Amino acid sequence: MEILLKSLVIIPIILWGVTAFLLRRSSHRLNNYYETTGTIVRMEERDKMFRAMKDWQHEIMPVIAYTINGTTYECDSDYFSSSMKPGKKLKIMYDCNDFSKATVKKGLYIGPTVTGIMALCFTIAYIIVLVILN
Repeated sequence: MEILLKSLVIIPIILWGVTAFLLRRSSHRLNNYYETTGTIVRMEERDKMFRAMKDWQHEIMPVIAYTINGTTYECDSDYFSSSMKPGKKLKIMYDCNDFSKATVKKGLYIGPTVTGIMALCFTIAYIIVLVILN
């Protein structure tokens, strides 16, 4: 039971830390990136190694083109939804110091939201276990 209590307190602490890191990174992008509109120019298949499974997985992800000061740049998106098709316009955020760095605005807070919800669930579970044991 003692191991369970220790793991229930460690997991939310780690998840809250990851959430804080991801929120900080997202807010940094909001402060140092400018918004523009990009267009999906193609879908690319990418291989991604999942270490836990020690297996290669294939993903289809969009490549987005955007123009800044007359120069066209392309960025690979880590965000995908089934509605993404070539020709679709998306809001993106590009780095004010390096126009070639960009991210899809819609996917900016997915990571912190998911880890925050997980952290909240584990925190509630820990509180429930403490209340039941006392």
